[in-house]
Order: sequence, then C-alpha cells, then structure tokens
Amino acid sequence: MRKPKIGLVGYFGWGNYGDELFMRVHNQFLSERYDLEVVHDSLDEPYFSTSAIEGLKDFDGFLIGGGDLVNPNAVSSLYWRNEYLEKPVFVHGIGCPNLKVKQSKALSFFHGFFSHPSVKHICLRDVESKQYFDSVINPAVETVTYPDSVFAMNIPTVSRKISDKVLGVVLRSHKSLVGEYEQVRKAVDEAKSLGYRVRIIVAAFGKLGEGDLAVSNEFSRDDEEVFYSDDLMELSKALGECSLVLSMKFHALVVGTMYGVPVIQMSSTQKNRNLFRYLQRPDLLGNYHDEDLFRKVPPVPAPIHSLLVRKLRRDSEHGYHSLLDSMNKVFGL
Repeated sequence: MRKPKIGLVGYFGWGNYGDELFMRVHNQFLSERYDLEVVHDSLDEPYFSTSAIEGLKDFDGFLIGGGDLVNPNAVSSLYWRNEYLEKPVFVHGIGCPNLKVKQSKALSFFHGFFSHPSVKHICLRDVESKQYFDSVINPAVETVTYPDSVFAMNIPTVSRKISDKVLGVVLRSHKSLVGEYEQVRKAVDEAKSLGYRVRIIVAAFGKLGEGDLAVSNEFSRDDEEVFYSDDLMELSKALGECSLVLSMKFHALVVGTMYGVPVIQMSSTQKNRNLFRYLQRPDLLGNYHDEDLFRKVPPVPAPIHSLLVRKLRRDSEHGYHSLLDSMNKVFGL
C-alpha cells in the first residue's frame, strides 16, 4: 500500500541546528508510515518556484512545525499558505514568541487559518503558548501541549570525565550583536580561571553556519577549541561532552538538557523562560550583555536532574503518539 505523502513545512535547508533536528525527529517517528518531503525548494524568498507551488497538490497532507511560528507581528509566506489548507494540515511543536499582543492583522489571519476544517491537529510546545493560543487565536480544534519535539529524539551516548571540566560556548551571528560579546568573553575567562577547558561550538552549518563560524573564530583565543560539523549527531555529542554550556541558541539548551548538562541561556526569550520555569532552574537564565553574567559560572556545575530529563523525553514522545493518532485517523491507517 502506498504511504501517504506528507509535505514538511519548516525552516529546513538553511543549516540551523534546531530546525534540522526537527527534520530528524520527524523522520524517527513518522517515516515508517508516511513519506516525508520538504515542500519549499529555495532558501530565498519567496521560497517556492512555480513548479514547487504546483507540486503542493501532489501531497496528501502537510505537517507544519518547529519554532515560534505564531508571530503576532508577521505571517511567514513559508509556514502559512492557503494552499496547505486544500489538504489535511497537522501543526506540531510550535510556540508563541510574544504573549502580550492580543490584536493584530497577523493574529486575525491565524484565527482564520486555525479555524479552517482542514486543520486536524495543533500541538503547542509549552503550556504558556497553549494558554495564549487558545484564548487569542481561538482555534476550531482542541489543542494539546507537549515539550519541544527534539526532546523525543534519539541521541548518541557520550563519555564525560568528572575531572575534565569543559565549557561549551554557542554564539550566533546577527548584525545587532556585532562587537557585543564583551560580557561573554568575561564569563569565558572566569570559567578558565576556575579550571574549565573551552569549546566554542558552531550550532549551524550551510548558509547559516558561515556567519556563526566567522563569529566563533573571531571570538576564540588560541587555547580555545572551535568545533564545527555538518553532522547533527556530532554536534549533539559536542554539547553532551560539556560540563556547562553558555548558549545564544535554544536547541543547544534542549540538547544539553537531554544530556543533563546545565546550559546558561544568554538570550532571555519567552521560550527560554518557559523551559527554565519547567526545569525549576532560574539560575540558568541570563543575557549576553549582562555585566554579572560571569557570576553565573559555577566552580562545580549542577546537572539537570535525571528525573526531569526522562519526563521531558517521555512527554515529548507522547506528543508524537498524539500526532500519529491524528494522522492515522485522517488517513485510515
């Protein structure tokens, strides 16, 4: 019997660590019953060639997921197209980046999109996003909430020596951040004075990785390792081998947590605050320009509790079971 063909709608192909992990975990849970294929064919706007737009009709359904996709200030032409609504749509693992805006043109669009009968499944990444989404978007179907999809991914094992303290540092390139890693350098130097070895990890490859690698090389000192790879599992292992991580990227926090590694997040976004609230680790929430950032580096880092790690994985797996139940019901599998 032919497998239903599902179009994957996401930020795939640019080389962003977290988004490429979404692709991997989608395949881990869904590829046995469904053929999965990315819908866009360009990394530049408008993301779709004429043939790719025409090809949308050949999919049996669409899976939209990953990231802060319900942005009250903008509607992405990659993630949200009316053409998707011509087939069953499943939305999984999304978040809401701004919980303060209650009315906007974008939110009106999202209300219309999520009220359409083609939308069969909606899973939010955290309870805060779900509460906002239910009250502001008011979708036609009942939503569910499960932890970030990547928590369900199979990860390679690593070996860590307690005596070998490694500080991982994950930076990102952005025009607003040029020359503004002064406090991060101060924190890294503090870690070195406490006996940490420094590994600067480039959590991107391809188009995005070029900029992140340049920033990492510029930031590093001669005695500091710069780790770059286009292998997602090698990147994950590089994080898992650390004792502590300073990160500008959310999915370094997710993967670090999966390994029990405490990750000091240097961007105080909504998704970071929500996850640290769940983990009961407010000590790990920081900011890259905080003058007291160096004080967050402990002589002996406290790992993420193993019971929490197991619960996050189990709950995220349940999220995929919920998604599969919805898909199987629609396609009669």
